Amino acid sequence: MSWNDRGWKQAALEYHNTRGNNVSIVEAPPEALVRLRRLMRDSVSPERAWAELNGRRNRPTPKATIDAIMFAVRERGLAALKEPATAERLNSCDAAARAEIEQRLQKLRISHA
Repeated sequence: MSWNDRGWKQAALEYHNTRGNNVSIVEAPPEALVRLRRLMRDSVSPERAWAELNGRRNRPTPKATIDAIMFAVRERGLAALKEPATAERLNSCDAAARAEIEQRLQKLRISHA
């Protein structure tokens, strides 16, 4: 039976009953809520909010970027890290990606020793 057959009021009641005491179906960490509330202030432009939520710096480093750095190192050695393209990729990495790259470099050094 579709929600049209039961009516939107009945569907809304079922939705709220399903949630129980939860304000929303999806739980968000408190720090995320603080950030979202800050971005909803009148003093924050929609463009600024969008940039903060969707900007490259606010997303994890793509696996492809890490793989490209590691490929360059395997092909050309540690000197590849100083090449402009590889250095730019490395500079765009977040802390977690840098830690992963460092671990992978350590494994390469151990396996080549």
